[in-house]
Amino acid sequence: MDQRQIDGISFRLKNVESFILELILLTYPLLLISENLMLSPHYLLIVLSIVVGIASYLFFYMKRYSIFMGLIFSFLLAMPFYFIGTAIPVTVFIFMYACWRMHANFGLQRNSRWNFLAINTIVFTVFYFITRSYLLKAHATEINKVNVLLFLMTTILFIVMRYITTLILGRRLPEFDWKETSKVFAAIMGIGIAAYIVIFYLLEPVRNAALAVSGFLFGGIFMFVSAAITPFIDYVIDWLDYLRWKEYQEMPTPILNFEDDADEKLTILSSSTELNIWGYVVGMTVIAAVIVLFMIYRKRQRVYAESESLSYKVRLFGRGDKKKPDIEQVYDYSIGSNAVRAAYQRFENDAHEAKYPRFAGETVKEWFSRMGWGKNEKLFSTYDKARYGSMTLSEEEGRRFADDLNEIREKYFSESS
Repeated sequence: MDQRQIDGISFRLKNVESFILELILLTYPLLLISENLMLSPHYLLIVLSIVVGIASYLFFYMKRYSIFMGLIFSFLLAMPFYFIGTAIPVTVFIFMYACWRMHANFGLQRNSRWNFLAINTIVFTVFYFITRSYLLKAHATEINKVNVLLFLMTTILFIVMRYITTLILGRRLPEFDWKETSKVFAAIMGIGIAAYIVIFYLLEPVRNAALAVSGFLFGGIFMFVSAAITPFIDYVIDWLDYLRWKEYQEMPTPILNFEDDADEKLTILSSSTELNIWGYVVGMTVIAAVIVLFMIYRKRQRVYAESESLSYKVRLFGRGDKKKPDIEQVYDYSIGSNAVRAAYQRFENDAHEAKYPRFAGETVKEWFSRMGWGKNEKLFSTYDKARYGSMTLSEEEGRRFADDLNEIREKYFSESS
């Protein structure tokens, strides 16, 4: 198997891995609405994400991605949540989020991916403190135990998926040692299990033992310090109590109406609670929309920057000095040079669609060598003249350059379609 095929498999595996991991980030908000449902939506999402991810890998291995198939897979992922009793707005949100991540991973050329461990930790921390702040203590404690369990499960799932991806790719490499890889994986899992045991079972005994030893060693000093500062602490407490009593005396006496219906009060309280929950849902939806719009804006700016780069400006003092003006050199804009630039631009776009992307910082020669497309020195020389030099290119050179790229396109790109 050549390098081009290995890169194609690696590209698809990374897409599936990112798609699954980005979907299971929704487990934390789904936990908050899991009450009175037929199944736990957070656990259901993990199972469905894995199933749909594997199905997407197998399907898009045989056929190219299309928006219609992305909608079908997203619909199949979201419908089980409707059948277990999830609210329609939440189901629609899951469908839209799945469509977004499906298209981002399979329909676009991604140069960078989400740092799952960092984002997973941030999302877990945010929902952990939201639960502690806005729910009753007993209910918050119960939910946060599941939050911690979900965090551990998703982290372990990330490690397992990365291990499976490494094994699948490693089988296609001649000198891959799967035993050493398994040892590293086992060491990481062992550290994770040890951390879990320490946090959940040994943290409190160790803390109590440390407090006991500290009390035995420094008990006399603590007693002396406490005896010295106790009068000051009592004075501060009495002063704060006096301020509270004075503020209470100055407050107007409220007029209480005990004839109001108690059921109406409960209804108002329930409505306010539901309003707070929907407020969080709307707020998260707005944040997601802002993120999507920002990503679309960045993509358009990148496309605009790439189109602007065709003007072939050269910075006199380097790319890092933004205060210095650009100095334009006089380049050849003949029909031949323009034909070379346009042909290469079309070729690179077609290569991206065929899942043979040019990596960031990679030269054209390195790209062609990695993909096994031959070493046509005349083609490289013509490209260098049009891209970097100020030499005049004839129309014949432009046609020959386009013909060479068409031969590569017909020979290799047709195999992937």
